Amino acid sequence: MREQQLSLQQKKFKAGTVTKFNVLTADVELANTMPQLIRARNNKRVAEVQLARILAMDYPIEQPDDWMPPVEVVGDLPYQPISVNLDTSLINAVNNRPDLRATKDELRVQQELIKAAKADAFIPKIVGSGGYDVIQNPSSSSFTQSLDGPVANITGTWTLFDGMQTTGRLEQLKAQYAAAEVAVEEKRRLVESEVRDAVVKMEEAQELVISQQKNVEQARESLRLAEARFNVGAGIQLDIINAQSNLTQARYNELQGRYDYNVALALLERATASPLGPKDPPSVPKPSASLPAPKTPVSMQASTGVRPLPGP
Repeated sequence: MREQQLSLQQKKFKAGTVTKFNVLTADVELANTMPQLIRARNNKRVAEVQLARILAMDYPIEQPDDWMPPVEVVGDLPYQPISVNLDTSLINAVNNRPDLRATKDELRVQQELIKAAKADAFIPKIVGSGGYDVIQNPSSSSFTQSLDGPVANITGTWTLFDGMQTTGRLEQLKAQYAAAEVAVEEKRRLVESEVRDAVVKMEEAQELVISQQKNVEQARESLRLAEARFNVGAGIQLDIINAQSNLTQARYNELQGRYDYNVALALLERATASPLGPKDPPSVPKPSASLPAPKTPVSMQASTGVRPLPGP
């Protein structure tokens, strides 16, 4: 936008309709926006490096000076608002979160250990055995006479005192059980807090997007009017510059709201361990056999199959 304004002022200066001041002003405005553009490009490269690291994909070794990432992000930053019910999200989080289920399983394990320790300490141990045996007849001196038949043996033990070892063991298990109870409650509160925090961020981002969408339209109309006034000699160049800045800021705020909304939606999906929202991935063209293998596409609108680049 700044480049277009500078080009326009240069053409008008050559035609003699504006002064050199207009050209210099447009040139300065373009130079003032360059640091933001440079930072944005660098942030994009850093994000691509981080994405490749997360996906465990290496940059091509044969081209160490090529900063082109091994993945390609396709599609636009979407804004697909969904209706979220807080109560349902909390129930899904409590029921589906694997880390909370693991904590509950640890509590059940501690409970079973207490039951086993009590049974080992206070219930007599009865052991029985049986079989079939053949013995010599004790009332006869002949080796050929014997008695045979089934035999059974039952023995029992009951520990009355073991030096308080059993009591100490039970107290230790009860303490571990109490700690597991606290851990479950703490994890549940943490999960519910993450759900509420994600819902609040989604609502905030949604309000920001809605407000800035209207603001973008107003800023675009303001720029059109400023340019029209300037073209007929009723306005000044500063009006166009201010209108362009307002439109750029409005677009930035709207995109930031889209980003915040998608991040909050991802956080809510993680907090509830449930997929949410309509997601329409863009179509990805199939690679041609005659063309080199393209970089792996990563959709911004939905999770797609991400595969490493094929080898040579």
